[in-house]
Amino acid sequence: MTCTFGVLFIMFGNLASNALQFGIFMQTAVDPGCSEGDQCFKNGAVVGWAIFAISITCFVNIFTRRFSILINNAYAVLKVTMLVIITIIGLVYGSKNNNSCSNISFESKAPGGGFGDIAFALVYATFPYGGYEQPFYVHAEVRSPRRKFVRTTTYTLLVVIVLFTLVNVSYLCVVPYHGIVPANMNMAVEFFERVAGENNSQATVQGISALLGFFLLGNMISECFTSTRVKQEIGKEGVFPFSLWLAKSSDTLLARWASRRRKTHERMTSEFVRNHAEQAPIAGTFLHWLTEIILVLIFGVRFEPSYGYRFLSFLKVYVIVIVLGLFTVGGLLYLKIDSWIRAPCSRRWNEKVQQHGTPWLDPLPSIFAFVALLYMVFGVFVPPVAQRPGEASWVKPLVGIAFVFVGTAWWLGLRGYLWHSRLRLLTIRLPYIEFNRKGNAVQRAEFVEVKVVPVD
Repeated sequence: MTCTFGVLFIMFGNLASNALQFGIFMQTAVDPGCSEGDQCFKNGAVVGWAIFAISITCFVNIFTRRFSILINNAYAVLKVTMLVIITIIGLVYGSKNNNSCSNISFESKAPGGGFGDIAFALVYATFPYGGYEQPFYVHAEVRSPRRKFVRTTTYTLLVVIVLFTLVNVSYLCVVPYHGIVPANMNMAVEFFERVAGENNSQATVQGISALLGFFLLGNMISECFTSTRVKQEIGKEGVFPFSLWLAKSSDTLLARWASRRRKTHERMTSEFVRNHAEQAPIAGTFLHWLTEIILVLIFGVRFEPSYGYRFLSFLKVYVIVIVLGLFTVGGLLYLKIDSWIRAPCSRRWNEKVQQHGTPWLDPLPSIFAFVALLYMVFGVFVPPVAQRPGEASWVKPLVGIAFVFVGTAWWLGLRGYLWHSRLRLLTIRLPYIEFNRKGNAVQRAEFVEVKVVPVD
């Protein structure tokens, strides 16, 4: 699983899709009269904007850690505010225009609704909620995580669930759905264009495109902050070449500029932990930048940018959230069932979780999640009725599954090499822990050593 997770996350644990969409928005902001498919629309310009966005977000990540956290927090407040504004505007607009909100219907107005259609709809609907796992990647960046993390994450999920639902209702109040949606239509742009009226149409399209690009940049900064730290943790496992290079934290650019005389400490002492300059996973950021650039070039030059956005968005959710989520929930179910059936000889999972209390309705949440994720993993291989012309729906999930087998093949190759050479991989992770004023243990740093030793 370490190899499989590592391969999948290194390749698709990014927002290359958002980078392409950022390029589309910037092209629209510059020339609102030029749409994708027109002769004036240049894929090269979209790719250029995408590379610019990727480079900016990665630079922010390695420039200063504190400023990155500040930007993430600011973007979070702005995005929630934006959702509230859209909700209010849509409901007010609907009440003043023949009470259009009451005309929203859930009847099927287009071909579809089959097994494959529902599976694809669930995957794409999961995309905006896909960031729920990211806070778990950055526990080290949270002050007093035991006290704050669970409460804050729960409240945030509840707020997002309510706001995302209200925003969709607000969209339908302004932009009614008739069953036919143009391929290049963006609901947010159409929403504000209708609210502003035909007289201000061009200026509105330019303004909202720039604003949406601004928020996409925030999403990319947040993803870069979390994903680079996950890639750093992958490096600590020692299963890939240059693992220690990837696992290492380095002084941020601002820290290097501010303290050029700082001495390097080879040993992990309390003085080193308290006084070392702020650090960031610069090697992990470079790998993150490189994989994003590769994906943008592959899907932005060869295909239409909107198709590249849909393809990469699908891969991101399918691989990182659904496939890895299925493995995680499946493993959790195995531990629970193993504890019931093989009680004395099991892994004693039930005993280990007693100190934290048994979750509500356990194990129904795990069973429900496993069945739902299993349906999405295999359901997308069924061709949907409402399929875009010229698009083979099975290609997207096949690419995702193929990289699962790449991870498995990497593990087999690594195991085979170690067995043939009579070696074993030894990873030593030594945490440096201090107790704060409240008596809580806090990990301040970690020393990692990876080496290959002969089998005795």
